[in-house]
Amino acid sequence: MSELERTEKATPRKRQKERQKGNVAKSQEIVAALGLLVAVVTLAVSSKSSAAAAFENMRSAFANGFILQANEFSFASEGAKLISFVLQKLAGFFLLIALASVVGNVLQTGFLILPKKTLPDFKRVNPVVNLKRFFSATSFMQALGGLARTILFASLVAVAIKRDAQTIVALPYAEPIDIVLFSSSFLTRVAYQFCALAIILAVVDYGIRRWKYEQDIRMTRQELSDEIKEESGSPQTRGRRQEARRTLMNSIDAISGTAPTFPVSPFQPKQDRKTPENNKGTRK
Repeated sequence: MSELERTEKATPRKRQKERQKGNVAKSQEIVAALGLLVAVVTLAVSSKSSAAAAFENMRSAFANGFILQANEFSFASEGAKLISFVLQKLAGFFLLIALASVVGNVLQTGFLILPKKTLPDFKRVNPVVNLKRFFSATSFMQALGGLARTILFASLVAVAIKRDAQTIVALPYAEPIDIVLFSSSFLTRVAYQFCALAIILAVVDYGIRRWKYEQDIRMTRQELSDEIKEESGSPQTRGRRQEARRTLMNSIDAISGTAPTFPVSPFQPKQDRKTPENNKGTRK
């Protein structure tokens, strides 16, 4: 077996060095799946309340004679209220998605601060490097993975449509309220199925990336030997450590050999109070 083959698992020191470089096992699919899940749950929970609030705004506008007083001021006022309402809902919605993305990254890598990553890297704009990356095996596998995900999601939608095909065909003849209720139920069910499939694919992708990361950071026997030497120090350093250890042990032995004698406690029972002379007499 060649010494250049990476056959040894990475040591904690090696992992720490790779982490400081920003080389950690991370899958963007986890972040995307978590963001999708938060978006779907948020829409499902807040859709009814948002629709009720929008309906209440419209009802109050028409109740105040909006139709009879239709002019530029009334249009601008009601339009500003509507825009403010929509912006507030969207701000909270996108804030939750951003928070989910941050949580997804932290769960995979922990709190990782890399100031060097903020510096401009001109290699990223190098057309030759980008062209090689585009035609690399990694890019090819990513393209295949994206195609496979697209096929799976399309198949999920096709199955959902096939399941409710008769109801979908009859929707043009249904009442408006029935159309709204069916559409809401259908979209919610498909959205949750999308989330489940996205989470499964994200877990698989993270497992693959984790395995590849462990393979990439493996060490050769020479690298492992060099790291052990660095941690233990040079022969001169080891010699000084051994000399200091021997000096310390000699000092301890000298101190223990000249230990002072402690006086006999007056509270000790009489039968236990034996002086050295009494002990000698007992021995005789």
